[in-house]
Amino acid sequence: MDYVIAIPTYQRYAIKTLEYLNRQSVSPSLITIFVANETEYDLYYAKWGSTYTIVIGVIGIGPQRNFITSFYPEGTYIVSCDDDIRDLYHMQGIGFNVWIQDCLSYMVSSNIGLLGLNPTSNVYWRTISKAPTFQSGRYLAVGVFHIYRTNSHIPPLEFNFIEDYERSIKYLRTDGAVGRYNGVVLKHTGWTSGGLKEARTKDAYYKAVNEFASLYSNDVYLNSKLIRSLSAEELPNVRIKRKPTNTCSQPNRPCSNALSLPH
Repeated sequence: MDYVIAIPTYQRYAIKTLEYLNRQSVSPSLITIFVANETEYDLYYAKWGSTYTIVIGVIGIGPQRNFITSFYPEGTYIVSCDDDIRDLYHMQGIGFNVWIQDCLSYMVSSNIGLLGLNPTSNVYWRTISKAPTFQSGRYLAVGVFHIYRTNSHIPPLEFNFIEDYERSIKYLRTDGAVGRYNGVVLKHTGWTSGGLKEARTKDAYYKAVNEFASLYSNDVYLNSKLIRSLSAEELPNVRIKRKPTNTCSQPNRPCSNALSLPH
């Protein structure tokens, strides 16, 4: 099944993800690098331009992901990879080109438009949990790596830091479920220089999370979590509800009965 690989990147010219894809013998013709502006284009082109397609998009991960979605035709399957993936460790040793096709086949047979990985870096978790290879439900598709089918009926993302939660909720409301592939453990280098590191401050994160939880109170709630890259104290953390509070008549619109939130 046809698909494309999109890598949004900003000031991370080494692109660890390309090293992984090269080890997996992924064709460069499938891969497009999306950069923020002309200055960034020149810097990336000097290193990667002879091998990969590079496209000038926009700055900011939320806007850039919207740009990527609009760049491809309706119905395109996009394998979205952040630029800092060191490995997608398959627990049975299956190569990328094979298990990606398994994921796409599952998405088609299940009629879902978004699929992600289990958000763990523990390679032993599946043996312990005995999780099935594929699941569908009210899951988060983590932004670092996910596969989605472009759908013009799903509104653009509005949030910059927690855009993966927003995307997951919008696909949940459209398709009724988000897929999860449990055969792979993600290893990435997050929070190195470049990317969102400078923009993602404690205050900006706190503001975005509370606004998002208020807007999508039908589908998410807040708990507390220690995020060491932002603060030495616990911060509000978004979680997807196992069941929505109400059934919305308009799938991609926030429901009116917002719940009170912890501060």
